[in-house]
Amino acid sequence: MTDPDVAATDHPNAVYLSGTPDDGYEATVALTAGGGYVADIIAIANLPADYDYNQIVTWQGLCDSVALHAATMPACLPGSAETDKAARNAFVMYGDIRKELKKEETNALSFVLQRLVARIDITNEAYAAGTILDNAATGPENSFFLTSARLLHAQPTAFVVPKPDMTPEVVTTSDWAPITGIGTEILYGKPTTKDIATDPTQEPEAVSVTTADDAKAATLQYAWHTLYTYPNSDTEHAPTALEIKGTFRGTEITRQIPFVDKEGNAFPVEGNHRYLVRIVKAPGQTDIAFNIAVSEWDAVDTVNVKPDQTEVPEIANIDGNGTPNLISDVAKAYDVYYTQDGKITFEATCPFAPGVRVKYYDSHTDSWTTKGDWLKVEQVGNTEIVTKADHSYRNSFQVTFNKFDGGVTRKAMLLVHNGGSEVECDTILVRHVVTYPGTDLEAVEYKGQFWAPVNVGGSTDLTTVDKITEDTADDAVLGYLYQWGRNVPFYCATSPATVKYTKVADYPIYTEACSNTGTYQNKLILSAGFIDYTWHKDYRPTAAAGISPELSISDDAWPRKNQPCPVGWRVPTPVDWDGVVAEINENKEYQKNGKWVSKQNDKFVLPAVGKISGIDATSKDRGKNCYYWTSDLKESGRSTAFYVTDYFASTTSALDGNVYAYPIRCIQEQLPTL
Repeated sequence: MTDPDVAATDHPNAVYLSGTPDDGYEATVALTAGGGYVADIIAIANLPADYDYNQIVTWQGLCDSVALHAATMPACLPGSAETDKAARNAFVMYGDIRKELKKEETNALSFVLQRLVARIDITNEAYAAGTILDNAATGPENSFFLTSARLLHAQPTAFVVPKPDMTPEVVTTSDWAPITGIGTEILYGKPTTKDIATDPTQEPEAVSVTTADDAKAATLQYAWHTLYTYPNSDTEHAPTALEIKGTFRGTEITRQIPFVDKEGNAFPVEGNHRYLVRIVKAPGQTDIAFNIAVSEWDAVDTVNVKPDQTEVPEIANIDGNGTPNLISDVAKAYDVYYTQDGKITFEATCPFAPGVRVKYYDSHTDSWTTKGDWLKVEQVGNTEIVTKADHSYRNSFQVTFNKFDGGVTRKAMLLVHNGGSEVECDTILVRHVVTYPGTDLEAVEYKGQFWAPVNVGGSTDLTTVDKITEDTADDAVLGYLYQWGRNVPFYCATSPATVKYTKVADYPIYTEACSNTGTYQNKLILSAGFIDYTWHKDYRPTAAAGISPELSISDDAWPRKNQPCPVGWRVPTPVDWDGVVAEINENKEYQKNGKWVSKQNDKFVLPAVGKISGIDATSKDRGKNCYYWTSDLKESGRSTAFYVTDYFASTTSALDGNVYAYPIRCIQEQLPTL
C-alpha cells in the first residue's frame, strides 16, 4: 500500500506509515469514531513478518500478547536486506503516549521507542597486553584471557506491551550459544579517546590483532553488542546471570557472574537497559573480580558488586562403599577395609565452580603432603548450573582407590575448595584401613576367622568396659540394633519412631520397606501380632504374597546390599556362631556383668545389648542377655539368632521373630592376603 488516501478509505482505523529510518516516519490514520476523547496510543516496531497479529485485535489481547519465543538470542531484521547483525540489530521496540484527539484537526504525536531487550556488554580489564589465544596458557602470569561468554537463565520471551515488574511465566533458558569468536565477537581493544559528551558509553576502540606483537597495543578485551536477553523479573528462582570462561595463570577457569546489587540481592533485568560487566584483577592478583554497571542504553551509572570468593562449598550426596568413621574429628570421614577397592562419590556446590585437591598423610613425619598417588579423583559429567538466587555451580566427583597388601592404614584428605580460592574448603577424610572400618580397633581373630571388635555402630574398645547394665545407653559401647533384613539402625538411647498395621495384607513388601523412604523411613515396623512376627508380607514361600525375589531360603539369605556391615565384612551365618556356642557350653562361662568375654581371646567381647520389641518398641534385657542376628532365613519365615544369657547359649530360630531389632557383629568375608 503506497497511497495514504487509499489506505484510509480501504482500511479505516488502520495506520499508514511512511518515511525512512534516517528521516523518521509519519503516521496517518482515518478514525471512524471521530475525535474529542483521550486515547492511549501505542507504537510497536520491528515485529517479525510472520508475527500472529490475530492475538492483538483487542486491547486486552495486545496487553497480554508476547513476542515470538527466541530459540537464540533475540534479534530480528524486518524490512531490510542487511544481514550483518553486528552492523544492524533491529530489535522489537515499544512506545506509548496518552493524548487528547481533537475533531477535524491534525493531531501531532511524538513517540520515544524503547527496545524490549536488555544488552549485556563485557570489558575485560584483567587482560595483559601481548596475550593471544596461542600464548594464553604461558603468557603474562596474571593475565586473564577471555574465551567464552554466555547468558544463564535468560528470558526467551517478553510482553509486547511491557508490564512493570512482570515478565511472562515461561522457563528461562541457559541453552543459547555462547560467544566464542576471538577477534570477531570478543575483540581486542584499548580505552576510547573520545570524551563522554561525544560517546556517553565510552565504548573501547578496537585493536586489530593477528600476532602476539599486534596484541601489545591492546590493553583490554571487550564484547559489546553481542549479548541480549528479554527482561527477567524473577529474582528468586531463576535470576539472569553471566558465565565467562578463559585462561588465568595457566589454568582454564569458569566463573558465574550473578546480577546482584552490593548487598548481594539479585535484581531484575529490565528492557532497554545496558549491563556493563567489567572484569578486573582481584586483590592480590590471585583471581579475577567483577563489577556490573546498570544503565539506560546510552548512559552509564555504575553499581559495584563482587562475587563471594570466600564461600565454602556445600558437599552433599556422599555415597560409595565407605563406612562412616565414628571416632574422627573430621565430620565427613569414611573408611574402607584394605582388602577392598574403594569408591566414594559426592557433589559440591559453590558460586565458583568447586574443585578438589588431595593431601596424603605421611606417617614418618606425622604431616600432610601432596606427595602420594594411591587415590584418584575425577569429575563426573559436566558442571551443572544450580537454579537458585545465589547462582551456583555443582560438580560431581568420583574418588577411587585400589586394595593393597596391608601394613599401615593409608589416609588422604580431600580438600573440596571454592573455585575462586583454594583456601576456602571443606574436607572429606578417606582412610584405607587395616583396622575395622569406622574405628581404630584391630579385627579379632577367633578360631581362624576375623570378627569385628565391636557391634555395628560401636567404636569403644570393649575390653575397657567393666560392666553393662540396663541403664547403659552409650551407642559407642552398645552399637545399633536392626530388624532382620533391613539396613535401618535403631538406638538404645532413644525410642524409635514406629509404624504399625493390623493385618498382614497391609504390610509393605520387602523391597519397598528396604528403600527406607516414605511411610517406613527410619521407622521400626511393628508386628500385627500374628504367629510369625514378621515386618513384611512377602516373608516366606507359603505366605499369601509369597517370598520376595530378593530373598532365599538359605544360610546367607540377608541380601548384601541391605546389610549394615562394611564392604569386606558380612552378617555371620549360624555356622559362624556355632564355634562361639561350643566354647560357651564347653567352659560354662556365660554372660557376666552384662557381657560375654571369650576365654580363647579376651579381645572378643559381646555386650549384652538386649533387643527392641517389635510389638511395642520398648527396650528389653539390656545388661542381661546377648541377642545377635545371623544371615539365614528358614521356610517358616524366621531367621536364626545367637543367644547367650547367664545360664545358656544357643543358635536357634529367633523366638521373637524377625520383627524384633537385634545387634549385629560382623565377620570378615575372607582372610586378607598378606
